[in-house]
Amino acid sequence: MNKHFLLNIFKLSSSTGTAQIIQFLLIPFLVRLYGVEEFGIYSLILAISAVVTPISALRYDQAIVTDQSDSNAKTLFIISALFSLVSSILIGWLFFNCGQEFAHFFQLNLDLSIIWLLGPIAFSEALQEHLRLWLTRNGQFSSISIGQILRIGFIFGFQFYFGIFQTPTSESLIIGYVAGLSITTLILLALATKGLLAQKIIWKSTASILYRHRNFPLYSFPGSLVNSLSLQLPTFALSRFFGIEVVGYFALAQKVVRVPLGFIGNAISQVYFREASRLRSSKNLNELTQITFKGLFFLGAPLFILPINGANIFEVLFGEKWIIAAEYAGLLSPLFFLWLLSSPVSVLYSVFDCQKPLFFFQLSKLVFRGTALLIGGLNGSVTFTLCLLVTLGGFIQGIQGFYSYRLGRLGIKELKNSIFDFALLTSLFGLTLISSGLNYMPYLFSGWSNLAVIAIYYIWTAYRLYPKGNESK
Repeated sequence: MNKHFLLNIFKLSSSTGTAQIIQFLLIPFLVRLYGVEEFGIYSLILAISAVVTPISALRYDQAIVTDQSDSNAKTLFIISALFSLVSSILIGWLFFNCGQEFAHFFQLNLDLSIIWLLGPIAFSEALQEHLRLWLTRNGQFSSISIGQILRIGFIFGFQFYFGIFQTPTSESLIIGYVAGLSITTLILLALATKGLLAQKIIWKSTASILYRHRNFPLYSFPGSLVNSLSLQLPTFALSRFFGIEVVGYFALAQKVVRVPLGFIGNAISQVYFREASRLRSSKNLNELTQITFKGLFFLGAPLFILPINGANIFEVLFGEKWIIAAEYAGLLSPLFFLWLLSSPVSVLYSVFDCQKPLFFFQLSKLVFRGTALLIGGLNGSVTFTLCLLVTLGGFIQGIQGFYSYRLGRLGIKELKNSIFDFALLTSLFGLTLISSGLNYMPYLFSGWSNLAVIAIYYIWTAYRLYPKGNESK
């Protein structure tokens, strides 16, 4: 079981790693091509899409993986796609007619003639998610990997083209995103077509299928709406209280840190979802969850570098005008770490049909984050707002993560032992970075010492994760 699970993770993680390498190589050039305000407007548009995309199919798409029948899964895919199409048309129409009010509320300098593109963006994003779930069900992780790499390449390619050969505006970023997203969606659809055509749809059973999975629209739908709104609330609040430039800095901080973690976390989550669905009644679920926890803890440790040396890294990579983004990334790093630990295993709520507890946590996060942003916004300090967001948001995120791992049958003792093992050397990693940040060591020596500690950390944790003689089951 271990080898099969780890192989699938490797397929997705290697592709996401490749995609992230491409992205990290291109972002420094992209942010020099476009300004902070342009990047902020672009991020605000994507934030709106991120709110509506997960709920466009009423969450019926989640049942594509869990339903035992292949024909039922295809029916759920078609229904989800139709729901998403109708939702995207309504979204495009709404923003096209209310564009002036939208721009006025957020004080945006935006060409309102392209605001309707929110509809195609929402549909393409939703359809890609449906396709990824279908490919996950069929174990076509290589196809998902191809899609992830091509998505980054096409989106950045079009954004560079419009930025270089036309005027580098927020509209150029948005149109480039739409063009790249659309092409990637068509490629994923082509990769999934063979499997979709192999299954028949029994339309007479559609009503019974929808009724059988009624908990998804009843509980998962409002929960996903609350969760997506909670995740994007900082973007909306920062824009309203502090202006669109602050959103630009905040967006780069998230893109540099959370997006790479998110891609890796999603890769692990997709494989974990499939394996956990298969092992939900097996004792092997504990082993699967323990491997996942250790791997996520292992991947999150380098976040220590952000509060200490983040400013130097951002200045070198993105230019002096983006140093403020480094400050934001450092402040948010504890929240990023907790999010990485808990997000991939949140699929267990779907596996065990625990939509009610999930909705409670999602609603709690919305309330806690909303409270932090409102108090911070009224206070007038961005730094205070982000610190309060990390404190209140991190508290409820940690509780949700603990509950998720308990669903995965990971015992309290096992959690404690894993945390202690990894915290021991992680602390050495952090102390080395602190020493270099406080100039207790010469810059060159501290740089080499950081690399040495990082190398030791990864070798040691890899040994702890996959010790010699670990037999697959």
